[in-house]
Amino acid sequence: MIAKALTRSAPLAALSLLAACATPQAPHRASAPPGHAVNVGIIAINDFHGALEPPKAAVAAPDGKGGTVPVPAG
Repeated sequence: MIAKALTRSAPLAALSLLAACATPQAPHRASAPPGHAVNVGIIAINDFHGALEPPKAAVAAPDGKGGTVPVPAG
């Protein structure tokens, strides 16, 4: 009984999900004619809490020959 209900509702659910993913095409906008150059000044950068340089930490990982090799980590 439950399997029959799932068999009936599965195509409807799949079609509903497919329709939900569809989006109408946006109308094409006319592009603006080329204008003059604009100077842009960078006033700040996000340095992620001072981490501008990559960390120098490494983890020893097996190299497959019985030894280890340093792998950059962080």
